[in-house]
Amino acid sequence: KYDNIILETEMEDNTFRQIIRFKREFE
Repeated sequence: KYDNIILETEMEDNTFRQIIRFKREFE
């Protein structure tokens, strides 16, 4: 259960970074 929470957090962080990268490319 604890590992699952860490995994979800890492995935959210990854998505967040991709969104920031995406925004930077279009500015």
